[in-house]
Amino acid sequence: DAESITLEPGGQVEYATPPRRRLVDIEIDVRRHLGELQTVTDTWDAHLLETGFTPIQDCESIAVIPKGRYRIMDSYLRPRGQLAHEMMRGSTSVQVSFDYHSAQDCAQKLEATIGLTPVVTALLANSPLSKGRANDSLSYRTRCWQQTDPDRTGLLTLLKEGEYSFEAYLRWALSVPMMFMHREGQLVEAKGLTFGQWMEEGADGCWPGMDDFELHLTSLFPEVRLKKYIELRGADNGSL
Repeated sequence: DAESITLEPGGQVEYATPPRRRLVDIEIDVRRHLGELQTVTDTWDAHLLETGFTPIQDCESIAVIPKGRYRIMDSYLRPRGQLAHEMMRGSTSVQVSFDYHSAQDCAQKLEATIGLTPVVTALLANSPLSKGRANDSLSYRTRCWQQTDPDRTGLLTLLKEGEYSFEAYLRWALSVPMMFMHREGQLVEAKGLTFGQWMEEGADGCWPGMDDFELHLTSLFPEVRLKKYIELRGADNGSL
């Protein structure tokens, strides 16, 4: 029914509901999912946490899921931000996606969600512990994102010039260095090439298609992300 369960880089369990019109339907989906997880893990010597950051384990001891995308992300982001490796291995969030029906509707919702993000982050802060002790942050997950990669994270302050539009977001997306690209069915490192440069100049005789651009959009991590829908990404994971 259009649900999905995936693993994030550090083994975090990510559940995505189908599109719903009512909040109560999302609650029903999530309660069922949590019940299924409980059934699966009842016999395990394990407890699933609903928190924005792993509170005890040192992230350096967490292995990254063996997936080509995550391997490239890890090597690219680690030198870009002091806490990028902790973001990948230790953080979890709740993200809400909203449809839009026109360019104007998208612009209004983009402006609203960017403005609401700091409020959402503050209200739902749920990661004050790391490595077994207080870390002086109500949301350590947010601190990790603030020290991950300034090119592709944050509140998109460049849009606060009064232009919340497809065109403004597109200009930004084209200027961000890519982390990876498809070559002969494999993901390879893009070596700092921006998508705009790839469109204008090509790369070793290859030119991008729409699938490549959609892949690039998934490697951008602003607090509000624009795709075929709008993602509000600023909340720590927490209880139902």
